[in-house]
Amino acid sequence: MIKVIDDFLPKDEFDFIRNHVFNQQFPLYLQDEIVDHEKKCITHINFSHNIYANNVSLSPFFDTVNQLLFSKLDMRSLIRSKINCYPRTDKIIQHTWHIDFEYEHKGILYYLNTCDGETRFKGENSVKSKENRAVFFNPSKLHASTSCTDDKCRWSIIANYL
Repeated sequence: MIKVIDDFLPKDEFDFIRNHVFNQQFPLYLQDEIVDHEKKCITHINFSHNIYANNVSLSPFFDTVNQLLFSKLDMRSLIRSKINCYPRTDKIIQHTWHIDFEYEHKGILYYLNTCDGETRFKGENSVKSKENRAVFFNPSKLHASTSCTDDKCRWSIIANYL
């Protein structure tokens, strides 16, 4: 089941996160495949910034996200978190259907901008990207991201947790 909450964070906290990420000094790294097992495809790229994985903070941004975003979740343990930036394309492109991990766990997608991109959930409604929107879902079920056409990029923070 998918749960969508608009205006998830107070405006000042949302602005703080967004301004930190939407900064020329914020490091992003090219990923030439969005899903690990997909074939190389020129339109299936994104830029990402790993925040947390394998029980290790990977980013100086971790403390900020942990305090402002993760602290609001019913979380026992963080599994992984990262920021995704999907470049604009001429038409909406759906990326490969995938699951994040095979075991049961929880996920949050937190959108940093409003655009015509979306997250699609197999057998359920899609959710449009809207700034300060949180989407709670089961990441062990099939889902797929898309590009956008009406902004430079589509931005989100993903966290997998128990």
